[in-house]
Amino acid sequence: MVDAPCDRTEDVAELIFHHFMTGESISKAAGIPKNDEAIAEYKRLILGLVQDKDTHIVICCLDNNNGAVGEIIGAPLMALITKDKPEELKFQLKSKELQKFFEIIIGLAAMYDMMAEQGVDKFYDGRGVVVHSNYRRCSIGRLICQELGVPLTAALMTAYGTQKAAECDGWEIVSEYNFEEMGKQFNVTFDKKGSSNSKIDGSKGKTQ
Repeated sequence: MVDAPCDRTEDVAELIFHHFMTGESISKAAGIPKNDEAIAEYKRLILGLVQDKDTHIVICCLDNNNGAVGEIIGAPLMALITKDKPEELKFQLKSKELQKFFEIIIGLAAMYDMMAEQGVDKFYDGRGVVVHSNYRRCSIGRLICQELGVPLTAALMTAYGTQKAAECDGWEIVSEYNFEEMGKQFNVTFDKKGSSNSKIDGSKGKTQ
């Protein structure tokens, strides 16, 4: 686990794009992978986020035993949420697909008050701890959270494989939403393959 070097931020963005967006349920329901304009805008958004000087990115990479940062195999898509600094998701978006994506994300976030329900004053809100597909189910997500030292990490898990991996790792389901009902609420269609539910999972007291 290391801080991401400035010259590797584009690699982090590529990892997120190729191993997260293309298979993530909300991205697909919003239609991002099917629209070239939305894909290009998504890429610009991710690259801008990882290159922001105020963004601290920790990555998991292969150890080449030479001190150099090897292949990047994991990175957190997480925002630190605190009582003093609530989250603000405000972007100037052009494509209707990205607008729909954030409409769903913001709508789901409003359904569960994590700090009030879990009794914490800060937590990492996971938008997907992206892990290279060749290295999944190796507890890389937990290693990232341990490195950052936050008492609670929570994630909206939309992929069946992620849900099963989280259950095996001892995560607790704190809220659950049915994809069909979500589709009606946000006027989108979710892929019926895999899980029929989206789950908000929390891992509390395991990162210390």
